[in-house]
Amino acid sequence: MNDSARRHIVELVKAGETEQAKELCKALGLPKLDLNEADFSGVALDAVYLRDADLTFSHFCGAQLRHANFHGADLSGADLRGANIHNGYFRGVRASASCFVGCFSAEGCFDSADFSVANFSGANLRHSSFKDCNLKNVDFSGSNLVKANLERACLQQADFSGAVLIDAIMRKSSLNAADLSGAHLRGADLRDADLSYARLLGADLSGADLSGADLRGATLRGADLSDANLLGADLSDANLLGADVRGAIFSEDEE
Repeated sequence: MNDSARRHIVELVKAGETEQAKELCKALGLPKLDLNEADFSGVALDAVYLRDADLTFSHFCGAQLRHANFHGADLSGADLRGANIHNGYFRGVRASASCFVGCFSAEGCFDSADFSVANFSGANLRHSSFKDCNLKNVDFSGSNLVKANLERACLQQADFSGAVLIDAIMRKSSLNAADLSGAHLRGADLRDADLSYARLLGADLSGADLSGADLRGATLRGADLSDANLLGADLSDANLLGADVRGAIFSEDEE
């Protein structure tokens, strides 16, 4: 595709003429909407439909993308810093090494997607869903994940330091070697989660459900485990020095 055709396709999308842009791509022999490296920074694209598009290394910094549909798109290396993607639909996207720093994406759907090595630090992701996602090595530090759903997600070596995960659902998620230092996990559902060798220094796990969780080798120094449910949890070699376990349930006799 020559530069003139590429610019025309980008301008069509900016003008809300996504279907025309797709038709032009087809006429050029392209199997999908090609927006590789396109720049939409600061553009209002609310409810834009970019399903299955090639958006690798594209730029959406500060863009308005409320209710946007990116289902199945390739967002690898894309930059969405500070974008407003409230209620956005990202199911099944490929977005490894993408940047969502400081974005607003409350109530978004990110299910069954690949966000490995992505950066969501400082993002507002409350009530969003990341079920069955690949989130290995993702940076969620300082993010708002209140009541988010991360059930069965792969979160190995992810960074949740200082993140707010109050009432989050993380059942059966894999958090092996993840960093949750100083994270707020009050009332979180961590049933059957793999937290082996995770760092939970000073984390607030009060009232959290950790029944059946794998906490082998986990660091829980200074953590608040008051009223937490640890029934059936494996705490072999876990470090609980200075942890608050008042009211915590470790066995059926304590229920």
